Amino acid sequence: LSQRETRIKNQQKGVDSGKVAFFDATNTTKARRKWICSQLEGLPLKIIFIESICTDEATIEKNIWDSKVTLPDYDHLRKKREKAYNDFKQRIANYEKVYQKVDEDNLSWVKLINNGQKVVINRIHGFLPMKMVQFLTNIHAFPHSFYLLRHGQ
Repeated sequence: LSQRETRIKNQQKGVDSGKVAFFDATNTTKARRKWICSQLEGLPLKIIFIESICTDEATIEKNIWDSKVTLPDYDHLRKKREKAYNDFKQRIANYEKVYQKVDEDNLSWVKLINNGQKVVINRIHGFLPMKMVQFLTNIHAFPHSFYLLRHGQ
């Protein structure tokens, strides 16, 4: 379907209240985010952009080794993990060249900086959007332990 046909079909179908959809994409530019908003205009929904920023090189490296080099994109490099690692680092560098940070005052967005060490929100209102923010602040990139304690008498 064309973009216009898709938008018309979505408008006719409508959106059920109380449901959440995550559109996972690399929306690297302000123009791309503006285009997404224009495509969804008129639908009964709230658009919230999520920006995850990581400046900790150790975390980035661990994430690439633990999850990225095993992606289907790198099946042909299964025995050449170093090459897959370098390719993914190059992907990051390419995105960094064109990336425009999410800072549009007119949009709703959440920034998760260094795995939730810092969280910045803009124009987030309502029960479900706030629950979504709460969910995002409680997810973790790596396994970790937590303890439940019950006092005794």
